Amino acid sequence: MGRNLAISLVAALGATACASAPQPSNAEIADACLLLKENRPWHDVMRETARKWGAPMGFQLAVIKQESSFDSRALAPRGEREWFGLVEGKRISSAAGYSQALDGTWDMYRRETGKSGANRNDFRDSSDFIGWYYNTTGKRTGLGQYDYKAHYLAYHEGATGYLKGTWKSKGWLVDTASWRWIFAINVPLCVAVIALAWYAAPGSRDTTMTGRFDVTGSATKLVVN
Repeated sequence: MGRNLAISLVAALGATACASAPQPSNAEIADACLLLKENRPWHDVMRETARKWGAPMGFQLAVIKQESSFDSRALAPRGEREWFGLVEGKRISSAAGYSQALDGTWDMYRRETGKSGANRNDFRDSSDFIGWYYNTTGKRTGLGQYDYKAHYLAYHEGATGYLKGTWKSKGWLVDTASWRWIFAINVPLCVAVIALAWYAAPGSRDTTMTGRFDVTGSATKLVVN
């Protein structure tokens, strides 16, 4: 979780992707177009989530890239070794799978959605979880649908933690979620993605959430960067 969310969005905005496909190669993760080409089934999954929950496809993939690097079996890192370094340290949390959802939060998601069989190693379930969480925290915090930075902070800290400002003392987290990097991508690619998202997937806009997509501001930021 220490790398910049911006790098994630480079792959996320251009890439799009069914359940537990093999983990993409480093080249695929770094190349948005290649990731899309090699993992096409994910597109329909994320688009369905976007329409259902209002969580933009780019955000979904950005979170998965940042949290697990598309590794369905990813677990939280271990703490310091114990017994004079002879024994591996314990996992620092219960985070697991594509979305790195914690046990308690995943159980809550399964209860509230009725998906008792949902699995964190399943891409479809992970995408749906991210959408559910995005929608739920968005309503609790009043965050705009396209406020990616704030939504990532809320994803990491939880709605309560976000509202309390627990993220403010975590410089590394703020840097990771920095919106300045979200638009540091190839301008033609971004324009194409925005156009496709606006005209081809109007269902991804959740009318129950506040805020709107600032096209002018986004384009300006792209040019400035």
